[in-house]
Amino acid sequence: MKIHLKSNIFKGIFIAFSMILFSGCGNDTKTVTSDVNSIHPMSVKNVLFAHGFLSSADTWNHYVEVTSDYADREWVIYRTDVSDTGSIVRRAGQLADYINAQGLEDNSMIVIGHSMGGLDLRYIISQGNQNQTDDNKYYKAAKKIYKFYTIATPHKGVEIANILPEDNGAVSDLSADHMSMFNKEHPYSNSSIDGRKIEMLAFRFACDDDKSTDGIVPIESQVLDGAPYTKEVLDGKHTTARHIIICEDDVIAELNQNSIINNILDNSTPEQITSL
Repeated sequence: MKIHLKSNIFKGIFIAFSMILFSGCGNDTKTVTSDVNSIHPMSVKNVLFAHGFLSSADTWNHYVEVTSDYADREWVIYRTDVSDTGSIVRRAGQLADYINAQGLEDNSMIVIGHSMGGLDLRYIISQGNQNQTDDNKYYKAAKKIYKFYTIATPHKGVEIANILPEDNGAVSDLSADHMSMFNKEHPYSNSSIDGRKIEMLAFRFACDDDKSTDGIVPIESQVLDGAPYTKEVLDGKHTTARHIIICEDDVIAELNQNSIINNILDNSTPEQITSL
């Protein structure tokens, strides 16, 4: 059920969580070819995009297009809709069900989560780690994941969540207090499945005019303790929402998306990823 906002101000703030420099698209599975650095094992042939709060599979269209422009390796791209206002537990459960329904090989998928989508991925992997039995859907889903990436994900929460009205899960889950507890229960050290570490890389973003935040998520919150992150803070705002001004200056959306997906498919190291 959709939440009803009390004012246009609240609506603008809520929408601000939904996208990071994205364009619209559809909900699908697609096979494409792309040129990937040989560092990626040949068994890694699937890419899953996980959307954030107040968002949908439609927000990944340009990422799919950029991936399609590569050559020399076949990729199967997955994206789906989960509850756009639900809790991490609810959203992660829906995402795990989707992954398990695809019939993928183990250790064959790169997963990319924007904003809250990154928290959903962390929950799946951590829950899989804590109960590694085949009757645990999170374990079955986590086994498919080779590596995961988070894009402007509020790993330590966001202050704005503390002043918004309660909803059916997402807003309270995004608060700094809740994320403090979440991180204790689901640390990066819980990212191993069957003795294999599922590596992570966090992409960090900030407004060009304010290097401390992307307009919604502070830089320090975009980092998960113990996990690798981009050494350079990339230029970009959390959203392109028209309702509120996030950054004084805009970065061309398409260029940011091209850079992000290219670095992911090339398996770039944190030191190799630089701002546009």
